Amino acid sequence: TFLEMAVFSFTTLLIGRISVEAVAAHQIAMNVGGLTFMLPMGVGMAAAIRVGYNVGAGDLSAARRSGWLAIGVAAGFAIFAAALVLLARAWIAAQYTPDVAVQALAVQLMFYVAVFQLFDDTQTTAIGSLRGFKDTRTPMWVALFAYWGVGFPVAAVLGLGLAGFPELGLEGFWIGLTVGLGVASVALVTRYRGLSRDAERIRRLAG
Repeated sequence: TFLEMAVFSFTTLLIGRISVEAVAAHQIAMNVGGLTFMLPMGVGMAAAIRVGYNVGAGDLSAARRSGWLAIGVAAGFAIFAAALVLLARAWIAAQYTPDVAVQALAVQLMFYVAVFQLFDDTQTTAIGSLRGFKDTRTPMWVALFAYWGVGFPVAAVLGLGLAGFPELGLEGFWIGLTVGLGVASVALVTRYRGLSRDAERIRRLAG
């Protein structure tokens, strides 16, 4: 989403204050995360179509199952991708650059990329499933709160050492981004659980 990409872009500008190597390692981590995100993003799009189709057909039970299936597939893939990234982190970093300093920083970030996967993959499929139920406002407000109200402040505080906290630098920024995504993922999955359950219950009572 725009709000998600905006917070990543703005965080990159702040990371530029650390060093050129930090920016390079950050971009490597972002690229690895982006590559593994492609499949779950497609699953999220498919979820929006499938859930929407079932909602239009009046089969809310099938719509609910379709959304949960998509979220489950994304979570399963995220676990696989996270394990792959962790096991091959040194090799992956070496494919991007011969600079040993950048490689070392990128390898450190791969742990956060792995955790990042689970949150990012589940939140994008939850968004798709919510769209199928015609709920587009909730993802917007969740993104605003999670990324700009939680993620970015935590990233800035830990990355720059504000408010008396120790300056963690590059890792601090990634902790903040991961926390923001975690909040978004939990909120969106919870919203989908409640919305799909209530919609099915109302339909049964009306029918």
